[in-house]
Amino acid sequence: MEHPLVTVVTPSFNQAEFIEQAILSVVEQDYQRIEYLVIDGASTDGSVEIIKKYQSQISGWVSEPDKGQADAINKGWSRSSGEILAFLNSDDYYYPGAITKAVAAFTQNPHVGMVCGQGVWVSEGGERLRTIGFRMDSGAYPELYDLYTSSAIPQPAAFVRRSVIEKVGMLDASFHYGLDGEFFLRVLGNFTAVAVEEPFAAMRVQSSSKSVSSGVGFAPEIIRLVENAISNPEVYPRFRIVPGRARAAAHILAGRVYYMNGYSYIGMRELMRSAMCSLRYWPLLLGREFPRLCARGLLGRNIYNLLSTKAA
Repeated sequence: MEHPLVTVVTPSFNQAEFIEQAILSVVEQDYQRIEYLVIDGASTDGSVEIIKKYQSQISGWVSEPDKGQADAINKGWSRSSGEILAFLNSDDYYYPGAITKAVAAFTQNPHVGMVCGQGVWVSEGGERLRTIGFRMDSGAYPELYDLYTSSAIPQPAAFVRRSVIEKVGMLDASFHYGLDGEFFLRVLGNFTAVAVEEPFAAMRVQSSSKSVSSGVGFAPEIIRLVENAISNPEVYPRFRIVPGRARAAAHILAGRVYYMNGYSYIGMRELMRSAMCSLRYWPLLLGREFPRLCARGLLGRNIYNLLSTKAA
């Protein structure tokens, strides 16, 4: 289709301070064919009143108890009609023209299952902190969790075709922290993707977000995600899965989560486990991870994060 319907789902729960900006960033897009669904988990902080304020510009919304973020997104996607799907958290927001650019990329690349722009980490007040780019190994069989070639996927900047959901399924609600990473791994394990070298969305770092308030919860889910992939390679036919190397990468990422959240001893343990799984990442461990862990321990979280942000 020349102008496919794009569905955006916003899961929401007690984010009254930010949800208005998220809603406006969708309804003020210059692309005309947008189906926008807001799935609120029975907020009690005034979020519902803000949603009602824009209900004439929203395709649909509900406010009712749910089982968490993944459940809310799946609920929205299951009710959607769009050929292209995305989800935008209630504390994030799109940049103007993002959806038009995403659709153009799909049109120019009819074979891909996902389009992803760049994401920008912003402070609670909207100050730019860091840009997160996305690149995809163009080979037929990229390696699962290759830290030397893979890159992070900025979730709100990613869009997928409905055919992707029909093949790989929706979000796994058993993941509370890594739900988007687990989903994108299934997507890229079955479909090619294209990166757009422009920012599509801002990702807000704020006190109640998972990455700030309980970021350490990501670590065990990273390990579980990789073990799932190793145990079920048929779910990821495009990936070349080397168990030892995949586990080594997962332990590095988990270790990084631990030491960045102040758990230096557990972080060290995970980095040592990585070293025992494979020799592949020893240069990375010795040249970056162990020095960072030591610097984080000596400087403390606040000073280290401040210096890291300035360096970026």
